[in-house]
Amino acid sequence: MGAQKRDFQARLEPAQAGPAQPDLFIPPDDQRVPYTALSHPDQRETPHLPATWDLAYAQTVCAQLVGIVKSRPVDKKLVIRIGQSDHLKAEAWEFLGAQFGVFVRPDRPEEVAGGFSCHATAYLRGTVLSEGYALCTADEPGHAGMTKHALYAKCQTRAVARALRHCLSWVTVLAGYSATPAEEMGPR
Repeated sequence: MGAQKRDFQARLEPAQAGPAQPDLFIPPDDQRVPYTALSHPDQRETPHLPATWDLAYAQTVCAQLVGIVKSRPVDKKLVIRIGQSDHLKAEAWEFLGAQFGVFVRPDRPEEVAGGFSCHATAYLRGTVLSEGYALCTADEPGHAGMTKHALYAKCQTRAVARALRHCLSWVTVLAGYSATPAEEMGPR
């Protein structure tokens, strides 16, 4: 097997630095299947969550999140009040992800009629944890006159927030915020 092919194969498999960590299940090499080789996201094995994702740790992260959200100046808010609920913006979702070791990789948005669609994948230590899909079109309320670039970027932002929402909404609810990212809500 050539060096390039080995490098490509290594990127397909869940990351593993040194010996397997006790709080993350990693199957033996002969049972491992690259996650990208499976045909549908629902067929992927859900990785066991780390033992550090307990209630006490989540409460600590919630306290940090609430403190950060409340300390922001009005013009740089991380939360938007819509109706009776407070919805976190994508930046707050990314903070939560970082606190739990979850990072998101958005795919390149694809152009669709009147806008863009995008897919993003959330990873925990190189293992697929959740996915999010988003659509952003010029005919949505409040989007009239937006440039293609603005629609492209907003679509990626929505997909990233959605992927994080699928695996971390329980933390936002614990902190007293809505489980729905602000970017998914209609016009304010």
